[in-house]
Amino acid sequence: MLREVVKQSASLPSNSKILIFGGGFSGQHIANAARQLGAEVLCSRRDPTKKGADFAFDSASKTVISDKHFHGVTHLVSCIPPSQNGEDPVLEKCGHIIKNMPLKWAGYLSTTGVYGDYQGGWVTVEFTRSYFDGWFGDFNRTEMYTIEQWYEDNWVASTSSIAYEDSRYHALVHTTQDSGSMGDGLTAFRVVAGM
Repeated sequence: MLREVVKQSASLPSNSKILIFGGGFSGQHIANAARQLGAEVLCSRRDPTKKGADFAFDSASKTVISDKHFHGVTHLVSCIPPSQNGEDPVLEKCGHIIKNMPLKWAGYLSTTGVYGDYQGGWVTVEFTRSYFDGWFGDFNRTEMYTIEQWYEDNWVASTSSIAYEDSRYHALVHTTQDSGSMGDGLTAFRVVAGM
């Protein structure tokens, strides 16, 4: 599937450098695609000895990230969920640096939720505010949240909403599966935020 995505995508500009916070499953797939599109990529993991780790970032620890990782970054992606108190750990630790970066693009990939058998009915998808929802001050940017669901081996957009600087969002989304006709009836959703 990655090869197909890369074939259909334009190469990134030659000076592109992508910083990914959260090098788990999704972060590693984003990193691999970006590398194949010609970008330099730095990806964090809690454990710097794990495969795919370029630097350590653990939202629960007091680890300080070197400024050198931010030098020349043009794109930023975060796959790290909010802390127990709803705060963004990346902004808490690195916000003073990120706010002054000349980013071309930044995105927040929310955690993926799986909903039970709703027989093709409606569910409420709840998610927290992304880093960049109203956060840039003088760099006011419109942000869009897109809720996607896993359907027939692909992520498909179900609905979108413009960001309005709330701490939590709720979206009503129709499920497509019915356990009687389509397997177990479970529907996976993800929320993608972008500018």
